[in-house]
Amino acid sequence: AAEQHATAPEDPTVLAELARLNTAYEAKFGFRFVLFMHGRTRATIIPVFHQRLTRARDEELTTGLEEFLAIAQDRLSKDRPPVGEVQR
Repeated sequence: AAEQHATAPEDPTVLAELARLNTAYEAKFGFRFVLFMHGRTRATIIPVFHQRLTRARDEELTTGLEEFLAIAQDRLSKDRPPVGEVQR
Protein backbone atom coordinates (compact mmCIF):
# COMPACT_ATOMS: atom_id res chain seq x y z
CA ALA A 1 0.00 0.00 0.00
CA ALA A 2 1.04 3.60 -0.43
CA GLU A 3 1.74 4.05 3.29
CA GLN A 4 4.48 1.43 3.04
CA HIS A 5 6.54 3.54 0.66
CA ALA A 6 8.73 6.14 2.31
CA THR A 7 9.80 9.21 0.37
CA ALA A 8 13.43 9.06 1.58
CA PRO A 9 15.95 6.86 -0.19
CA GLU A 10 16.22 3.46 1.44
CA ASP A 11 19.39 2.29 3.15
CA PRO A 12 20.33 -1.17 1.80
CA THR A 13 21.44 -2.18 5.30
CA VAL A 14 17.99 -1.34 6.69
CA LEU A 15 16.27 -3.24 3.88
CA ALA A 16 18.46 -6.31 4.46
CA GLU A 17 17.76 -6.22 8.21
CA LEU A 18 14.03 -5.92 7.61
CA ALA A 19 14.12 -8.89 5.23
CA ARG A 20 15.99 -10.93 7.85
CA LEU A 21 13.55 -9.90 10.59
CA ASN A 22 10.52 -10.67 8.40
CA THR A 23 11.86 -14.17 7.77
CA ALA A 24 12.53 -14.73 11.48
CA TYR A 25 9.10 -13.39 12.41
CA GLU A 26 7.22 -15.58 9.95
CA ALA A 27 9.26 -18.63 11.00
CA LYS A 28 8.49 -18.04 14.68
CA PHE A 29 4.82 -17.04 14.49
CA GLY A 30 3.57 -18.56 11.24
CA PHE A 31 1.99 -15.34 10.01
CA ARG A 32 3.18 -12.02 8.60
CA PHE A 33 4.32 -9.02 10.61
CA VAL A 34 1.67 -6.28 10.67
CA LEU A 35 2.36 -2.75 11.83
CA PHE A 36 0.42 0.47 11.32
CA MET A 37 3.22 2.59 9.89
CA HIS A 38 1.53 6.00 10.26
CA GLY A 39 4.51 8.15 9.30
CA ARG A 40 7.24 5.83 10.58
CA THR A 41 10.31 5.15 8.51
CA ARG A 42 11.47 1.62 7.84
CA ALA A 43 14.51 2.17 10.03
CA THR A 44 12.35 3.05 13.03
CA ILE A 45 10.43 -0.22 12.89
CA ILE A 46 13.53 -2.39 13.38
CA PRO A 47 13.39 -2.00 17.19
CA VAL A 48 9.65 -2.79 17.05
CA PHE A 49 10.44 -6.02 15.20
CA HIS A 50 13.05 -6.96 17.81
CA GLN A 51 10.66 -6.29 20.69
CA ARG A 52 7.78 -8.17 19.11
CA LEU A 53 9.97 -11.18 18.31
CA THR A 54 10.36 -11.72 22.08
CA ARG A 55 6.62 -12.25 22.59
CA ALA A 56 4.54 -15.39 22.84
CA ARG A 57 2.54 -16.33 19.74
CA ASP A 58 -0.87 -15.58 21.32
CA GLU A 59 0.25 -12.13 22.45
CA GLU A 60 1.67 -11.37 19.04
CA LEU A 61 -1.45 -12.59 17.26
CA THR A 62 -3.49 -10.16 19.36
CA THR A 63 -1.07 -7.31 18.58
CA GLY A 64 -1.09 -8.15 14.87
CA LEU A 65 -4.89 -8.06 14.80
CA GLU A 66 -4.92 -4.72 16.64
CA GLU A 67 -2.43 -3.29 14.14
CA PHE A 68 -4.51 -4.62 11.24
CA LEU A 69 -7.62 -2.96 12.67
CA ALA A 70 -5.73 0.34 13.11
CA ILE A 71 -4.76 0.21 9.42
CA ALA A 72 -8.37 -0.50 8.42
CA GLN A 73 -9.72 2.30 10.62
CA ASP A 74 -7.22 4.75 9.17
CA ARG A 75 -8.15 3.80 5.62
CA LEU A 76 -11.85 4.01 6.41
CA SER A 77 -11.49 7.44 7.96
CA LYS A 78 -9.81 8.71 4.79
CA ASP A 79 -12.69 7.44 2.64
CA ARG A 80 -15.49 8.94 4.72
CA PRO A 81 -16.68 12.52 4.96
CA PRO A 82 -16.37 14.26 8.34
CA VAL A 83 -19.27 13.76 10.76
CA GLY A 84 -22.24 15.88 9.75
CA GLU A 85 -21.08 16.28 6.15
CA VAL A 86 -23.21 14.62 3.50
CA GLN A 87 -21.46 12.43 0.95
CA ARG A 88 -22.62 13.08 -2.62
